[in-house]
Amino acid sequence: MRINTQQDDDSVEVQMAPLIDCMFLLLIFFLVATTLKKMERELPVQLPQAAVAEEVRPRDHLLIIGVDSVGNFYVNSENVGVNGREACRAAIGKAAGQGVPVRIDGDTVASYGRVVEALSWCKAHGLSDVKLHIRDEERSR
Repeated sequence: MRINTQQDDDSVEVQMAPLIDCMFLLLIFFLVATTLKKMERELPVQLPQAAVAEEVRPRDHLLIIGVDSVGNFYVNSENVGVNGREACRAAIGKAAGQGVPVRIDGDTVASYGRVVEALSWCKAHGLSDVKLHIRDEERSR
């Protein structure tokens, strides 16, 4: 009986093409995920500081109403302008219908009346889950 002691050239190799495809898919996923989280940081709002602040976990579905130093309104980082009251009211009404919580980001030098106006729209639509966004004094140091 004859025994073949030579190795065949048909050895098993790891295919690199599927691994590279998986790496590109992971890269695209992480790029998209980080881009979506940056959306709320684009508001030109300088948040006021507070000595006592409660940290709240971020939620996936959240309506963000912003008021900048000039008095412009923002709905989820989209500038609706000084006269954007109707767009804000419509967005708050839609959030109330879907049970989405609201966060109001008011600039440090923004008109107090604008922030109260946004709060009154939330109250008129029956929203009870409304939060004001502030900067924690201890964390900003």
